[in-house]
Amino acid sequence: MATTRIALGVLRSPAGHVWIERAKPPSLGRWALPGGRIEAGEHPLEAARREVLEETELVVEGGIHLAILMEHFEDADGQPLYTVEVHAVLFDDPGTAPVAADGVSATHRGPVPPEPALEPDIRLAGLKPAAEPHRITARVRADGDDLVVLAWD
Repeated sequence: MATTRIALGVLRSPAGHVWIERAKPPSLGRWALPGGRIEAGEHPLEAARREVLEETELVVEGGIHLAILMEHFEDADGQPLYTVEVHAVLFDDPGTAPVAADGVSATHRGPVPPEPALEPDIRLAGLKPAAEPHRITARVRADGDDLVVLAWD
């Protein structure tokens, strides 16, 4: 079973996080953290910076590898479908206004995203930095354009 690798940018400031509304599948119309696929040979921190820039036009620097989430997707009968390896990277929010750019229909800055939001992204946004990235395993089911977390360890 192949694993897809993605990187998410967790932008934090006193005003909260930067959230995007996805304008394309998967998760069309859902609020999430900016992010997308890690390209071949690309480091997760580089991918997260690139995705933040592409989706919000915000320039972020540095970054702390916050978490590695292994999402094991299953069907309604509990049968395995595929795995997604999510690298969440924490950045300081540059404070300028995010722009709804590539694949994004709207942006929001706040402690929580508007509804409907992706539950895994909300959980990742709430993590505190540690000496090493948090390692989390989750069982997830896709329900239309929503992601339902069945287990989170």
